Amino acid sequence: MLKLAGLSRSTFYYRRKLASLSGRHAVLRERIKAIFTLHKGRYGYRRVTAAIRQLGQKVNHKTVQRLMVEMGLKSLVRPKKYRSYKGGAGRVAPDLLKRQFAADAANQKWVTDVTEFNVAGEKLYLSPVMDLFNGRDHCLRNRKTAGLQAGGRHAQQGIGQAQEQRKADPALRSGMALPNAGLSAPASDA
Repeated sequence: MLKLAGLSRSTFYYRRKLASLSGRHAVLRERIKAIFTLHKGRYGYRRVTAAIRQLGQKVNHKTVQRLMVEMGLKSLVRPKKYRSYKGGAGRVAPDLLKRQFAADAANQKWVTDVTEFNVAGEKLYLSPVMDLFNGRDHCLRNRKTAGLQAGGRHAQQGIGQAQEQRKADPALRSGMALPNAGLSAPASDA
């Protein structure tokens, strides 16, 4: 019969041995499947092995791992929570306000902070500009890239917006210069 099939004797006996071994772990396979489904696919081979050992059965973790691979049981990997903190990376910005967070008039002191969000696996950056005189937001930008150049453009857009507000509102025409921007307030029309 082996000659007719074109197989060697060793192949026949190897296959016969494999067939007899498949029933060897039938009870263990059922137990692994039950524990895996009980925990909604969140248990990997290490935790499944620990659970089986707690039930009083001695089993090697390699056996459990092999059987789980054969049965196609792969645990769900939880996505890692995003953490933006990178320790002491980068440089500390100088304290230009000297911790004085109050302003005597509008458009004297502006502050901004770039906040990073992870939305649908994509990083988004939000950067509001706030006037410390009245807490009013002057502009709000969001973008997909972070960087000093993008932040600088954002600040220039905010300064331009403030100058337009000064032109439109006579109460804001005080003649004071915008600090550290290299721009001064527009001249009075009167």
